[in-house]
Amino acid sequence: MNILLIDPPTNFRETLGDLPPDVKFQISIQKEHDLIIWFVKSTAQLADNISTLKQVVEPAGIWIAWREGSSGKTAGLNQNFVRQTGLQNSLLDYKICSIDTTWSALKFQIRK
Repeated sequence: MNILLIDPPTNFRETLGDLPPDVKFQISIQKEHDLIIWFVKSTAQLADNISTLKQVVEPAGIWIAWREGSSGKTAGLNQNFVRQTGLQNSLLDYKICSIDTTWSALKFQIRK
């Protein structure tokens, strides 16, 4: 499995613990990936980069993660803002998850 992490928090990979040997992490955008997680840190970062990153959504989809309100570093981001920005860029969310106590994410695909 090839996992593309975009702007991950420091030591994120280490927090995952032991993973199967066939799990590989990518730090640059390529065509071949099975999972994408984009850690967004501000509303401006999301708005400025979503149209570029939506180019790599297929076929894996993209998880867009934001800091939860309880983390104290939300920079105006929340589930509604992330969803609305995705919808405005022809993306449709269909899953939500809590990554850990700090980060939550919505999974998006290109709207058909």
